[in-house]
Amino acid sequence: MSSISPETVQPVGVEGSRPIRLWPAFIIVALMLGAGYLFSQLQFDNPGITHLAQLAIPLLAAMSLMVWWLFFSCLKWRDRLVVPAIIMACYFGTFLVADASMPIALILSALPRLILVGIVWLVISIPLKWPLRRAGLVLAVFLTCGYYTLLRFEGISGEFSLKLDYRWKQTAEENYVTSQVHLPTSDTVMGGDGNMARPGLVATKGDWTAFRGADGVSVYQGPPIPEDWSKHPLQLLWKRRIGPGWGSVVIVGSIGFTQEQRGHQEVVTAFQIDTGEPIWEFAEEARFEEALSGAGPRSTPLFQGGKLYSVGATGRLNCLEALTGEKVWGTSIVRGENIEVPQWGYACSPIIVGDVVIVLPGKPDGAAITAFDAKTGNPLWAAADGDHSYTSAQYATMCDIPQILAFTSVGLTGILPDSGKVLWKHEWSAGGYARCVQPYVQDDTIVISTYFGLGIRKVKVTRDGETWKDEIVWDSKGFKPYFNDMVVVGKYAYGFDNTIFACLDLATGQRQWKGGRYGCGQVLLLEKQRKLLVISEQGEAVLLDANSERHVELAKFQALDGKTWNHPVIAHGKLFVRNSEEMACYDVRPTVGVPAESLTQRSEIQDTAVRNPGGLVDAGAVQSSRGLE
Repeated sequence: MSSISPETVQPVGVEGSRPIRLWPAFIIVALMLGAGYLFSQLQFDNPGITHLAQLAIPLLAAMSLMVWWLFFSCLKWRDRLVVPAIIMACYFGTFLVADASMPIALILSALPRLILVGIVWLVISIPLKWPLRRAGLVLAVFLTCGYYTLLRFEGISGEFSLKLDYRWKQTAEENYVTSQVHLPTSDTVMGGDGNMARPGLVATKGDWTAFRGADGVSVYQGPPIPEDWSKHPLQLLWKRRIGPGWGSVVIVGSIGFTQEQRGHQEVVTAFQIDTGEPIWEFAEEARFEEALSGAGPRSTPLFQGGKLYSVGATGRLNCLEALTGEKVWGTSIVRGENIEVPQWGYACSPIIVGDVVIVLPGKPDGAAITAFDAKTGNPLWAAADGDHSYTSAQYATMCDIPQILAFTSVGLTGILPDSGKVLWKHEWSAGGYARCVQPYVQDDTIVISTYFGLGIRKVKVTRDGETWKDEIVWDSKGFKPYFNDMVVVGKYAYGFDNTIFACLDLATGQRQWKGGRYGCGQVLLLEKQRKLLVISEQGEAVLLDANSERHVELAKFQALDGKTWNHPVIAHGKLFVRNSEEMACYDVRPTVGVPAESLTQRSEIQDTAVRNPGGLVDAGAVQSSRGLE
């Protein structure tokens, strides 16, 4: 009978007599991956649940793995304590070394990958002795953390997917800025044929003069556009790079206007709609940027009476000569000194009623909505309550009284445009969430909505002499818009329920159907055709039938590359689309007898040309009218 010496007995917990217990880690990682996928696919009443889950899941997984490692891994206590300490030092040290934009990415992206790398290494290294496995684990963690120090966070989609790039590479904005050619200001704006050398610019039929159109409802009332894009693809006329910005464009005659960011300057630009070539630019020293959506202005200019009015993301309101870009006056949309810019920047687009310019900055200075003299920029009045708003003031006639609607964090308010007198108020608190969706007025009722689960509501306003009354017609979760506006055809509204397109019965508040994953896109109504043009968050142009019974997709093509939150515009037979990196123009005039192959080839040739540094991106003399202060 052989004897066993004490030296040959290894205590429980030392690998060799009892290997590391991995099955709890398998379960934790499986739950992490499954929960992440599940939350990305499900549509909750409150989309904030998805966002919070995507932050919480990797953190919970990391804490669960820590409990497993400390108490259930069967390792020596030295390994249970030292190895986690080294891993945490690597991970938290990454926050100090990584690019300043990376903290949220280190939670959403780096942490789950760090967990996967560690567990995968422990599995594939089973044949090795523990000292090698332990060293390999530390090395794998170190290399993974090191990789994330090489990256830069470039924003997030409406569905919370991250965009990362190497930190040493120039951003799209930096590439664009370095490609710009600035020539001295000349006496004639167009410089060549002199076509624009006339006393002023006047809006005519077919122009698109404001955010969501002159009526502010995203309705195109012009001639029908082609519907069979397989036989007659929309021809690309031009495509060029542009600075960051989430506003849209306005079109007056042969000139288009938009806003963008270029380094430390906010810029209002004018361009030829036929070629995309710049005409003039107006720049101010200002920059707003936040991690999730990036840099740039959030609003769309307004054309009125030969002037162009613009609001920057930092709150600058400017009046420019639309023909030349010359500054007439400028002011701040908020009063007071050292007022903090809202979390997402100032996003309101200006409107004009009579001789009054009206903007809706929120309430950093004690009033949510402010008004200025359109000719001088002098402040006239301020009114309404609300901590914040990312909507724009809206003109409407309610109970035969012309008024301004201000939709803020506390609710909806009706205000007289000449004096700022509050007529009525409908209270509907948004809590800490932002108001981003424009109200829709139908007779004396208003449909309003707020994202993060509050849904949509129809309110009826009545008046008896000087007494106003508001009452809720219905509340619904049929739409839960994020920051995406809707359009209305008859008694049905079409828009986004979170990131899925849907149809809502405005009489009852009941959802008719839900279908079509277009992310956080925007929609334009083609009124004469009863069709819907959706620009998806991924830059696809999608043609839908305005069908109240079911989702009918008629055509689709890739119009832009990259995240697209901007509203589309159709004017003078052209579709204009833009995002934070590029702007494109497509011919939407009816096409007869042109083979699809021919149009496709021409589009490909033009697309190649505009992306070439010698193409339209850098073509044309940029006339500059600067208003640096």
